[in-house]
This record gives sequence, structure tokens and C-alpha cells, in this order.
Amino acid sequence: MGIKKWTVLSLILLGLSWRLAAPIDLTSIDLGRHIKNGELILRGTWDVLYKNYYSYTCPDYPFINHHWFFGVFCYTAWHFFGFTGLSVLFIIIRLAAFLIFFKLAERFSSFPIACAFSLLSFPLVASRVDIRPEVFSTLFCGLFWLLSGSYIKGKLSFGRLRAWLIALQIIWVNTHIFFIMGPILTAVFWLQAKMENNNQGSKDFKQLFWLMLGACLLNPSGLNGALLPLGLFQGFHFSLVENLPVFASINVISQSLWRSYIISLELLLVSWVFLLQYQEIKKNVSGILLVLFLGVSSLFANRLITLYGHFWIPLISLAVAGWMWNWPAVVKKNMTILLVAVGILAALTVDMDWRLRPAFGLARGANDSARFFKQNRLKGPIFNNYDIGGYLIFHMSPSQKLFVDNRAEAFPKDFFDRILIPAQQDNKSWRKLDGQYHFNVIFLRLNWSSDYEESFILKRLMDPDWAVVFLDDKVVILLRRNGQNSDLIRRYERDGARLKKRLAAVL
Repeated sequence: MGIKKWTVLSLILLGLSWRLAAPIDLTSIDLGRHIKNGELILRGTWDVLYKNYYSYTCPDYPFINHHWFFGVFCYTAWHFFGFTGLSVLFIIIRLAAFLIFFKLAERFSSFPIACAFSLLSFPLVASRVDIRPEVFSTLFCGLFWLLSGSYIKGKLSFGRLRAWLIALQIIWVNTHIFFIMGPILTAVFWLQAKMENNNQGSKDFKQLFWLMLGACLLNPSGLNGALLPLGLFQGFHFSLVENLPVFASINVISQSLWRSYIISLELLLVSWVFLLQYQEIKKNVSGILLVLFLGVSSLFANRLITLYGHFWIPLISLAVAGWMWNWPAVVKKNMTILLVAVGILAALTVDMDWRLRPAFGLARGANDSARFFKQNRLKGPIFNNYDIGGYLIFHMSPSQKLFVDNRAEAFPKDFFDRILIPAQQDNKSWRKLDGQYHFNVIFLRLNWSSDYEESFILKRLMDPDWAVVFLDDKVVILLRRNGQNSDLIRRYERDGARLKKRLAAVL
């Protein structure tokens, strides 16, 4: 690649980095729990692999920790480099994944077309900037496709391909539940080779497919862990925004992201319809299957938009280059310039707030509420809401167990339907639950997207049995009015009038 190309590509990566560099809001994401998982596993606490270790309400509920190795990775990085280093490291990994899909797009089309659609993908690939294990799934998907393509072109021996993919699959099955994409991609390439009467390729990818399935068994839960993706959404007993279908997410994701996704899907489908008018279906089976699979799956769960966005780059590049190949050179050149211009415009404006500067590490004040809890030696039992579970695990486990944490699959369905949600919806259920556990602390993240959680907070603010002792833009801590807490309440009690007013306006 020449100097000019590297300069252009560097600018593209720099622009994407700007979007990805966001502060870590530890109070609402899983990262704190992942780090604690890694710490405990390295210390020999194996219960986190199989049980609901962090909860005092359902401590023995069986749980398959399919992302344990991600926790080990995060803890190691955090231990040596802190949250700032962790932020930088994951931006590098995401850029590497993006670069792989860019190289695939360039291989299928040309450098300018790859640039154009890479820029157009910015709103999609940067739609989830938090540090999550799915980052590795995106990277591994790209590597599977890139390495398989190199083998098909004769640039990589089958022995090396097999060694690389088996190693990646073993890491993948212990890192993120999307590890099922390894066998799926292998099956897609197997079918493509079969359709093209490539006997050797078909034989090799068939072998790889079965090896990938075998590698999926190499996890702490064995067969149960390997089969986990088949019941992915059945295992989530709590309604999560990220698992909503795209058309049900219009009020919970940004309008510009929603429109970008819908437009991108329409462009992808139209481009492939045009392509198939010029080329035989059997030569494009793998592309057709990937378009259908990624398109349909992302429609049913908005959490897949980011993964879809990466695949979108080479898939649409392949299709557009395919039906432009016999255009006159001048027309092709002008169309490419237009696509690049539109791509630059989209990258600079769509779902982009230039007032937000790149930031690394923790958001300002992220640890204030946990510091308050520790410095004043507060004691449980703690009642907390779902979102803040990972934050409390990071700061307080294992000395303090939690009522609930942000793992929907780690609690039985009845726990959410008959205990957690009813307790936040009506006072009768709350009184019954409080009588059972005798809560001393209520530790809540202010969730402005949940009506019943907002209502619960408002009721507790007006409850004479409880006093607000900590309040910021993210978290509220309340203590029970009793002899044990009287001195702390006298020192720290805060007027919740502003929060009451805000909640009343929302409700």
C-alpha cells in the first residue's frame, strides 16, 4: 500500500477513533463485573463460572459464565494499565477489527470504494462504544473471513488455516456468546465451495466445520456451554433494550442511528439484487447467506447493529463493484468520487456530536457513590436495581452480596416477574419484600427509561422510613432511619426536592 493510501486510511481510522473514545460510565455497564470475574478466577474462585456468585437472593441458581476469559483479559489489562489503558487498548482492538473488514472490502472492490463504504458505516460500527466482549466477536468474525479468503486464493495453506481457526475458536467460545459465528462462517464457506464444485475446498471446509463444533466443547461447561447460543434470547428473563427488535427500538436508540441502519439495509439489499442480475447465484452463495443472516438477525436485536455494520462494509462493496465493473471508466470514476463524498459527509455529521471531545478512562465522578459507601462503612442488606449491578460487584464483591445484578440470565424468570418488578411497582409488594430481607441500604442508578423504577425512587423519597444520604446525576443512596444509621443520616441527609421534581415531571 502506497504512502497516499496509508495517509487516507490513517485519517479514516483517526475519525473512527474520535467516535469510539468515550468515557466509561461504570454505573450502567457490565465492565465492572467482568473485571471482578477475572480477578476472582485468577485467585481460584471457580464458583463464578457456574453459580450466581454475587447474589444473596439466588446464590445457587445455575449460571454458565460464557465470557469468563474476557473477564480475565479485562482484569489483567486494568490491573497493569488502569481504566485509561483499558480504554485505549479496546479502541485499538476495535480499529483492528474495522481494518480487517476494510481490507476485505478492498479485496472485493477497490481502495476508493472500500473507503467510501467504510466512512458510511461509521454510525453503525460506532453505535456501541462501551467495552464489551462482543468486540472480540467482531474481531474474530473478520479474522475467520480474512483467513478463509486467503486460503481460497491459495495464499494460506490449509494446515495453517486449520491451526489458526481452531485456536481462535477455543478463545472465542470462552469469550463471548457469539462464538457460534465461527461454525456458521465455516459452514457458509463450505457451501460456497460445494456450489462452485471445488472438491478440495469443500472437503477442507467440511473438516473445519466439524473441528469448530468440537472446539466449542472446550469450555468449563462443556456441552451445555456449547449449546448456549441456541437459547440465547430465551435465557434472558428480563427485558433488555439491546435485545429489542430494531422497529421496537425507535424510542431507545438515536433517530439518526435508526435511520442509518434502515437506509444501509435497503442499500445492501438493492445492491445485491442488482449484482445478481449480472452474476450467477452459485458464485455468490456465501455473500447472499451473509446478507440474509446479518440483515435478519440485526433486525431482531439492535445489539447486532454494530456487528452488522462491520459486515456491511465488504458486502456492499462487493455488490457495488460487481455491477459497476462494466461501466465506462469515466462514469465509474465519477460514481466513486460521489460515494466517497457522501461517505465523508456521513462520517462527519450522522449521529456525531462534535461538542463531545474524545475521552479515555472513567467518566468524571464515576466512583463517588462507591467511595461514599466505603468511607462511611455502610452495611447491607442492599436493595439495588438491575443496571447498577456490575458497578456494585466491582466495588463491593465479595464482601457485600447484591439483591440483583445486570445478568438477566443469572436469575430465574419468577425473580423478575414476581419479586423485583412488583416490588418497584407497588408499595404492598415492597413492604412484603422489605419485611423479608430487612434492607438497610437502597443503592439505585437513576434510570430515566424505566417508568416503574422512576416511580419506585419517587415513593422512597417520600417514604419516612428512608433518608437520602448521597445523590448525583447517576446514583442515589438511601439509608433506613434507625439507630444504626442515625449519626450518618444527621451528617449526610440531603433534600431530595430537586430529584422529586424531576421524577414528577418525567412521570
